[in-house]
Formats: sequence, C-alpha cells, structure tokens
Amino acid sequence: RVVSMPCMETFAKADANYQKLLIPENTKVIALEAGSSYSWYKFVKDPKCLLDINAFGYSGRKDEVLKNE
Repeated sequence: RVVSMPCMETFAKADANYQKLLIPENTKVIALEAGSSYSWYKFVKDPKCLLDINAFGYSGRKDEVLKNE
C-alpha cells in the first residue's frame, strides 16, 4: 500500500486506531523524502528503508541530484 503523509503532526494527533489502520503494526515502512529525514525515524524502523536527500538547494535532473548524496 502507499500512504501519503503530507503532515506528520496531523497524523500524530490522530486516533491510534486510525494510525494503525493506515500503518499496521509489524509492517515494513519505506519512506521517500526529498527534504529532511529527521521526523521519519518515528515511522521507519530500518534506516535502510529511508530514502532521502538531507540537503537543500540541489536542482537538476534526478540522476545529477542523486550523485550529490
């Protein structure tokens, strides 16, 4: 399943049953983030499953930007 989480704060305030409905316990979570990965560690248990770019200001084609990480 794919879950879009545009606001982690709103998700964190939601009822625990709703959170578990979207992200069931014992589910592998993989996050894609083109900004700061800091907040994702509460959802992603395995650092290898966090695909991120922790920098600001890169621009260009995908392959060029990913070379900088």
